[in-house]
Amino acid sequence: MYGLYYSTNHGDKHELVSGVADMQVYYGIDNNLGVVNKYLRAKEITDLKLWNKVLSVRIELKTQGRLSLINRRTIYIKLRGRG
Repeated sequence: MYGLYYSTNHGDKHELVSGVADMQVYYGIDNNLGVVNKYLRAKEITDLKLWNKVLSVRIELKTQGRLSLINRRTIYIKLRGRG
């Protein structure tokens, strides 16, 4: 079991999410029409041109805790003013 942390410039650590069992990051690739048509992992983006077509990032966290709850949230954040 892991926690997801961030640290400040002063070195202070703060826990964002506890009980993280798995984390996956997917990058939404533009299909030249200004919309995402597929999501790829970083290791699948082998060409710099593809990195320039990233419009979104999808982060999936699998957490475990004492309660057996399923909660799915979606938050959209624009990258480079696109998306």
